Amino acid sequence: MFTRICHLFSVCFMSLWGQRRCFPIHPSTHPPIYALLLVLLWNVPAFSQSAFSEVSAAVGLQFIHQGYHYGGGIAVGDFNGDGWEDMYVTNGYGHPNALFLNNGDGTFRDAAASAGVADTLEGMGTVCGDVDNDGDLDIFLSNHW
Repeated sequence: MFTRICHLFSVCFMSLWGQRRCFPIHPSTHPPIYALLLVLLWNVPAFSQSAFSEVSAAVGLQFIHQGYHYGGGIAVGDFNGDGWEDMYVTNGYGHPNALFLNNGDGTFRDAAASAGVADTLEGMGTVCGDVDNDGDLDIFLSNHW
């Protein structure tokens, strides 16, 4: 199945309930659209084919990318060590990035401020990995400047 989506910037796969069936999308912010939503499409298998259902609001993803014409990025990983995949999403200049922690029941909560990662310096891309070999995930963030 192929679907054409315009103004798409970042795409990644993640798991909510131990199955890789989720497809979060972070659209670009190229003109003429300057404030776009983070969209989560849930893959619902039906009749041996995949179908997607938009579930962003239902799972707690309240995020609007506020960056003029610069896109953002998504990093997926278990940032709090609870065994569930979480999401770190970048935002535009002056607007905080989001760290959506997976509640383990298919919903998310934004913990960026309390975790100290609500950076507001025009995030562009992000990736995660254990950079310092201490056993936990680190977040690398690039920005426009």
